[in-house]
Amino acid sequence: DTVIANRAFSDDPIRAASLVAEYVRSAQPTVLCCAKHFPGHGGVGVDSHKGLPTFEGTLQELKSTHLPPFRAAIGAGIAAVMPGHIAVPCLGDGSTPASLSHAITTKLLREELRFNGLIITDDLEMGALENVDAGEIGVRALLAGCDVLLFCHAPEKAMQARDAIEAALASGVLPSQRVEESLERVRA
Repeated sequence: DTVIANRAFSDDPIRAASLVAEYVRSAQPTVLCCAKHFPGHGGVGVDSHKGLPTFEGTLQELKSTHLPPFRAAIGAGIAAVMPGHIAVPCLGDGSTPASLSHAITTKLLREELRFNGLIITDDLEMGALENVDAGEIGVRALLAGCDVLLFCHAPEKAMQARDAIEAALASGVLPSQRVEESLERVRA
């Protein structure tokens, strides 16, 4: 049993891809759609609300099973993608969650899959990130390539992230161009 279970269109990647594309084409003229949890959350038994799940499959398994629905969503013009708080060692970033991984969020999603829309984090207060400081999470998510950061339950953590982001901008750790790119996407 996986955490996603019946929250996906199908466990068949080709059928899921077809349904995702049709849903995006049908719904998006009215609402902005968001595909989640990139690069795929199937096949793991840990709920990211409670801990950090790890996809233990091969790169080929990821590409053939998990990426087709995201490719279809991007092809259909999806507005947003949400990286998961899930480690994907086969993508070369060890135990770093996709939401904080430049290799996954920028290299794979933006560059390889050519996604140009918004990248929106899942709630940055979830159990998968419990060992990371809220300020550090904010800076790392932006450096990874995320555009919108969600802090859903604790405004004080959002303020910690804001302060850390401002400090990282002032010190040059976080290039202002990276933030400008995100602002342009949000405006668009």
